[in-house]
Parts: sequence; structure tokens; C-alpha cells
Amino acid sequence: MRHLPFACLALLAVAQPATARDHSHPPEPASDPAQWIAPDDYPPAALRNAEQGRVVAELAIDAMGRPTDCRVVESSGYPDLDAATCMHLVQRALFKPALDARGKPVAGTYRTHGIRWTMPSGPMPVPVPVPPADAPTG
Repeated sequence: MRHLPFACLALLAVAQPATARDHSHPPEPASDPAQWIAPDDYPPAALRNAEQGRVVAELAIDAMGRPTDCRVVESSGYPDLDAATCMHLVQRALFKPALDARGKPVAGTYRTHGIRWTMPSGPMPVPVPVPPADAPTG
């Protein structure tokens, strides 16, 4: 009889349902976010107008980890910079997709920490027209 309470406790412990581990998480960058936008991506009109600013964008990410849409959450105040931000993020960003509680890939969203567009330092190159080879010289 002394072993009966122990045996009952052992059965109760085995009969308890195991809690499932939650595997869910949002999308995570699979490539370096610093490489998503390069200095050469500065919109030409924004360069000419000396426009600078910071853009915060939210990306819709599909279950394969690809951006499908971009929405500007905080504007730079300049449409060219905002549009360039979304265009390059959708083209270049790569993600590990979001996972649901069972670990299955699902769509999700990712918000950038902010893309800062800053004018390059130093003199701006000035394009010089080159005359055609057969043009008369003066």
C-alpha cells in the first residue's frame, strides 16, 4: 500500500498534456539591410534639389520571404526619396519568412528602422556633353 500514492502521482504526471512550444516569429532579414540601398540609388532629381531625409517603411513579406508591397510609415518629406526607398526595398530585400505557432511559414510585415538619404560629400560631378566624332571642330 505504501507504493500506491507514488503510482497514482506517476500516472497523473504521464496523463498531463504536453504544452506545445510556440515557434512563431516575424520575418527576419536574410540579407544585410545595409546593402538594400546603395549611394548610387539616390534619385537624380533629389540630388539636383539637395533633398535629404529619413524614410521609415513597412514591407509586406510573403510566406517565401519576398517583399510584395511597401508602405511609407514616416515620410522624408520628399516624394522622390520615399518612392526610391520602397522601390529598392521591394527589389532587393530578402527575408526568412514569418512563422506561425506550429513553425509553418506565413506572410508577415517588417518595419525598417529608417533609411537615411544624405547628400554625398564633396563636389557633385557635372556631366559634360561629348560631341559626336564626326562633328566639325571650330
